[in-house]
Amino acid sequence: MSKRKTNLSLVGHAMARLGTGYVYGTYGHVLTESLLAGKQKQYPLKILPYLSFIRATWLGKPVQDCVGLIKGHYWTNDDGKIVYKLDGLPDVSANGLHNTAVEKGPIALLPEIKGLIVWKRGHVGVYIGQGEVIEAHGTKSGVIKTRLTSTVNDTGWKEWFKCPFIDYVTARTETYVVRKGDSLWSIARALLGDGRRYLELAKLNGIAAPYTIHTGQVLTIEGERLYTVRTGDSPWRIAQQLLGDGRRYQEIIELNGLKEPYTIHTGQTLRIPKE
Repeated sequence: MSKRKTNLSLVGHAMARLGTGYVYGTYGHVLTESLLAGKQKQYPLKILPYLSFIRATWLGKPVQDCVGLIKGHYWTNDDGKIVYKLDGLPDVSANGLHNTAVEKGPIALLPEIKGLIVWKRGHVGVYIGQGEVIEAHGTKSGVIKTRLTSTVNDTGWKEWFKCPFIDYVTARTETYVVRKGDSLWSIARALLGDGRRYLELAKLNGIAAPYTIHTGQVLTIEGERLYTVRTGDSPWRIAQQLLGDGRRYQEIIELNGLKEPYTIHTGQTLRIPKE
């Protein structure tokens, strides 16, 4: 069994997919001529009218349709490979995903929870917080970020729901002090598991392009549990204190890539497993 995804990892996945392509019936693979030919045969009415545009715009890039943006995440295994129906998780349409959900409600009452799915008939998007949605919008748009509601255009979202195939967790907010040589990319890679999530850090901390940070700057990090090593700490002691069992030090070692003899130093920032 692969590690189950969360609403926070779904948001990270959606943000990393911004600017990638849309082809009906796909769920995240890089578009090749072979894949395109297969989808053309499978969904001719959805592909043929846009065939020239798809070839010119999306060939060689990751592609997905609206629900494929979500399925492609929960079908990604621990090695980062997309596996169809991974761990028995189903292949559903946008409406099918909505129908499967248990927790749902009208869009006017959407709670401020990142990773909720927003739905209107035949289409879904990922709510990323602060009134914004990432959606695989259409063949000529690809994956874009939009407002949940707009005074200019009616986005038409009718309901929100929790995806039943991921876990919904509460984001933890901690801080990180920038060190010499750091960049938002390197911090996102080390603490959030994917350098492409640097945009999340930039947005959370109000940092505009060109995303300059400086030594000593304090950044807010959301979605990770961080710990700053103190004098006298050891992985065992930290595990005992934060996880309730010193024997769980191995989890801290693996999460942070520590090598024998597992030396840590005062001021070092460690990622801590979820309790």
